[in-house]
Amino acid sequence: MARQRSIGVSFFVFAALLSCFAASAAPGAAAATSDAKLTGDLPAVLEAAAPSDRVPVYFVLGEQLEGAALRARAAALAGAAGPGAAARDAQGKALRRQATVRALREHAAQAQAGLLAALRELEAQGAATRVRPLWIGNVVGADLTPDAVRALAARPEVTGVHWNPKRDVFLGPRASAAPPPAPGLRARYGLSPLAPAGTDGPGTDALECGVVKMRAPE
Repeated sequence: MARQRSIGVSFFVFAALLSCFAASAAPGAAAATSDAKLTGDLPAVLEAAAPSDRVPVYFVLGEQLEGAALRARAAALAGAAGPGAAARDAQGKALRRQATVRALREHAAQAQAGLLAALRELEAQGAATRVRPLWIGNVVGADLTPDAVRALAARPEVTGVHWNPKRDVFLGPRASAAPPPAPGLRARYGLSPLAPAGTDGPGTDALECGVVKMRAPE
């Protein structure tokens, strides 16, 4: 009986120690998972950034509607639009295109809901600006503080976070010379101090180009 009691106590102590170890290791494991989602130069950019800097990034969500699943969903929506919607004529083609857009929009709205809610909270706290959801590729862009980038990267629906710096895309002759770039690592990574919402610098980024293209008339 004494031996059984001793084994029971030993097992209880072992289980308690294991539980404490797991609890202490969990934050480190979460951080490692979050860091693994940061692509390209982004880890170095975050390391170089000041705590109040806004780093332009975009998040890729794991739930992508594409291929056969997208075609099936679009076909179902086109068929529900009315008789002859799937016909091989100009009207049918337009309806199929509209159904594809609707399918992508609806999918993105559902998949991005949690991430956008978190971004809006950060926006209210001043830690995020330029929040821009894109339905066509199920991605969301924003300018965020380094801590906010890492925190959102840990979300389960996010599969990758990409640095999205602004680039000069001016194609015509300049009215005046471009300002010389500021020296230093922060200028290399396109980082700027925290500025009031709505005060964007020159240039554009890949996500903005996508937004403009999606809003342009056909």
